[in-house]
Amino acid sequence: LTDFMVDRYGAGLAIHAVLADDDALAIDFLSTLREVLGWLPPIETEEDMRFVSFVNGYGLTIDEGDAPDHRLYLHRYPYINLGVSMVAPAGGKTLFSIRHRKTPAEHGCRLYRRKAMFIRSVNPVNDSRVEVSDKWEPVPNWRSHKDIRTRFPFLTEL
Repeated sequence: LTDFMVDRYGAGLAIHAVLADDDALAIDFLSTLREVLGWLPPIETEEDMRFVSFVNGYGLTIDEGDAPDHRLYLHRYPYINLGVSMVAPAGGKTLFSIRHRKTPAEHGCRLYRRKAMFIRSVNPVNDSRVEVSDKWEPVPNWRSHKDIRTRFPFLTEL
């Protein structure tokens, strides 16, 4: 991955986020990430990296039933791998070569709690084996919820 990044982007900075094929980011993810990264000191060396941990996210159950049965939950986890974004030199470490719970604290990290930034899919074939827990808060009538309609509009079609 590092070789690919260098071949493609040279010596510039790269943004890393872990996103599975059944997960999603809010439409304002990149603009929010740029804003929050501006609150951190600049990257100065090849080994340097900065992190933003988006604490709030949604979990969407996608069972084998009909779309009306899909349920949405709000959850809050600092340093969950889907919520951690990293900026580092393209030739440096990647999110796959660090400890996502410990490394951010060692290199500069902001916890961002203002709004949910991602959706984690919960389904029988999800490779992360995530399950709804009692810490997750149901979002009633989620298809008409303002945050979903404005920041995750693609969900309203489910």
